Amino acid sequence: MNRVENEAIDVAIPVYNAPELTRRCIESLYRHASARIGHVHVYDNASGQETRDMLDGLRLPKLIIHHAPQNTGFGDAVNRAVERTRSELVLVLNSDVEASSDFVSPLLAALRQDAKLAVVTPAGNTFGGYDLRRYALRSECVVTHNLYAYAFLVRRAAFDAVGRFDPAFGLGYFEDSDLSRKLLRAGWWIGIHPESNLYHAIHGSFGKGAAVSELMGRNRELYGQRYPEAMRNLLLVSGRTSLQELPAEVRRELDAFLAGGGAVRWLTRAPLRYLPSLEVRATRGGMVGLARMIQRDRSRERRRFTDLWLTSDASAAVRLGLRAWARAGSRTLRRIEAGGHATAAP
Repeated sequence: MNRVENEAIDVAIPVYNAPELTRRCIESLYRHASARIGHVHVYDNASGQETRDMLDGLRLPKLIIHHAPQNTGFGDAVNRAVERTRSELVLVLNSDVEASSDFVSPLLAALRQDAKLAVVTPAGNTFGGYDLRRYALRSECVVTHNLYAYAFLVRRAAFDAVGRFDPAFGLGYFEDSDLSRKLLRAGWWIGIHPESNLYHAIHGSFGKGAAVSELMGRNRELYGQRYPEAMRNLLLVSGRTSLQELPAEVRRELDAFLAGGGAVRWLTRAPLRYLPSLEVRATRGGMVGLARMIQRDRSRERRRFTDLWLTSDASAAVRLGLRAWARAGSRTLRRIEAGGHATAAP
């Protein structure tokens, strides 16, 4: 029988301060997933004394604490913690997550089922704004083109093969996006399991503020230099055309756009019941909806639409409005014939 099916899963938890959240994370893991886990490796990234004392005071089986002399960042801490594990699948948790049920078993089942699934993340409050039932499923997981690194079960072979997290991203942000690009380029895919739930106290372990904003800006620039295509944002405007009614070559282009890290906003007159990836957000609307998109575009400099696509069944007013906007911004507008070919719009 496959070792992956029976082997206990080692856990890697990078920690930086937030002692109460960290304690709740570790205790909830033991409370709800102890039957699945092997050794739990906590990598303390030079936290303060309160956190150090709390960790050293825990008396839990197979819990191993390592206190690092300096904070080398989230990605490096995960890499070092994973190095200490031995299982073929490794569960990585932010210290600001908390379990209320067995969230591990569904993740494990998905990785057993699909040998090309590199990593799977539990759902939960992080995806509260999404209707996960609308998205493409593969091996019972929602297809995504980005890793959500607050919690994930990863196949060690895939993680090692692409070089793990790149420490060039320092203390945090965009190392997970960088890893996503590397995994997808290597032929793996990434999933989110809708039946696995975990609470995430967003920013609970890292915080906010000017220093964080500066770090995000630096890392966004580094990420954009490596993957210029990931900075692209597509607005797809349609009438009642569904995903299945797009030409096959257009669907392939859409998949490639998403795999490269781009994001898609789909403005449609009809409700879309099926979307190809979590990175596609659908909004219903006609000319009023388009006006809102244009206003949104003007107010979000870093996330402006770089690509405009238009299906042939959009209303005449929408077609005229989108063409005028494209012309004013010197952007190329692509016209898509439902069931036909995508061409440059006149």
